[in-house]
Parts: sequence; structure tokens; C-alpha cells
Amino acid sequence: MRAGVTNTGNVPLSDVTIYISYYDVSGQLLTSNWTFLERYWLDPLPEGSIDTWHTFDSIGLIEPKLAGISATYNYKKEYKSKSIIEGGAGIAVGLVGVYLIYDYFRELGYFAKLEEKGIEIKLVNKSGGMHLLASARLF
Repeated sequence: MRAGVTNTGNVPLSDVTIYISYYDVSGQLLTSNWTFLERYWLDPLPEGSIDTWHTFDSIGLIEPKLAGISATYNYKKEYKSKSIIEGGAGIAVGLVGVYLIYDYFRELGYFAKLEEKGIEIKLVNKSGGMHLLASARLF
């Protein structure tokens, strides 16, 4: 049997192993086997690439009615910036957070003026870290 594998992720995959099991009409296992990719069995499968695999299984005279196929693989986590805009927005939010903490401890009062207009900004301690909370009165 010959089939293909496509890496639809955004990182290269290594140690790709294909497992296949053949079953008869009643669901009984006839045989199972495993194999590696043909071209990228030693090297990582690049993102967006396609490779094939094949297996030579002897199942005798019984024709299988069902095949179960699965795969395992490894990868290295890579952190990629999605855009300059997202990075700039993250830095801006971080700077606002630092200023809010500074304002809170120094009691500068800038955000007290916002509270007079019905806008309240708080630093909230929730599970997983600190969060900025902004709320506004509508009426």
C-alpha cells in the first residue's frame, strides 16, 4: 500500500512513524505494521511538504474490509512573530500596564480623572497572573 503525508503545521516534523492495522468484516485484527516516510525518514519533514510511505503487509487470503492508520511525530517548538503590528501592540499594552502600576503606587491621580468620567481601570489579581480591567458606566 502506498499513501501520502502532508505537513500542514508551521514547524518541521521529525521521527514520523506511520502505523497501519487491517481488520476483517467482523472487526477482528488481521495484521498490523509500522513504517517511516520514504524521503524524510532521516530528516525532518518541512512545513507544507508532502512525502509518501508504503508498507508490505501479508494478510493471507482474507481481504481486509477496514484499515486503521495513525501516525506519531516529534517537533521543536518555535515561537514566530506574527506581525510587527502585534509586537508593537504588545509592547504598548505592556507600557500602559507599567504606567498603571507606577500611577497606582505614586498616586499621581491621572486615572482618578477618568473615574470622574465613569471609566474605571484596575489591576486585578486572577489565577494565572495580573490582568488590567477597564470598565465604563453607561448610565
